Amino acid sequence: MMEDEQLVKLALDGDDDALRELHGRYVQHIYSYAYMQVHNHHDAEEILQDVFWKMARSLHQFKGKSSFKTWLFTISRNVTTDYLRKKARDKTVATDEIEAKTTAYAQSAEEEVLAGDDDLKEAMKLLSEDHRTVLSLRFIHGCSLMETAKVMRRTVFSVKAMQSRASKKLAEILARKVGEA
Repeated sequence: MMEDEQLVKLALDGDDDALRELHGRYVQHIYSYAYMQVHNHHDAEEILQDVFWKMARSLHQFKGKSSFKTWLFTISRNVTTDYLRKKARDKTVATDEIEAKTTAYAQSAEEEVLAGDDDLKEAMKLLSEDHRTVLSLRFIHGCSLMETAKVMRRTVFSVKAMQSRASKKLAEILARKVGEA
């Protein structure tokens, strides 16, 4: 199997198959990351399209200073953050309308991880964006501390601390839910 960096070079030379291969390798990861942040299929799909459009448009800027995966997740985080900011500004869409747009599609990686555990799904929704991001990147997408730090534009130490706080917060939320049951 060809390395991501080799595919990038081929794609830059006009090889559409290489670009499709990069898309195929990461489409589900990027979708599931976006879904974990926005909790809505329609919004996650929109983010997904934006991420891959920006990836294709700026592929020439990939210099290999980090892995392609890290570079792509950085784009994903930026697009998702921008999308959430815009959504917050454009509070024109009612929550009911957003829920109505949600349809049943193939489960994302997060949904598979969280399948059957509604308490865990709800608890994840209560975490901050940064906490959801660090837990998602580390435990669902298998990113290393270094990769996660690069994506989140933080130090490895900061990511370790944030991961610890996020895990504790998630445990507290789940403990409260168990206590309520």
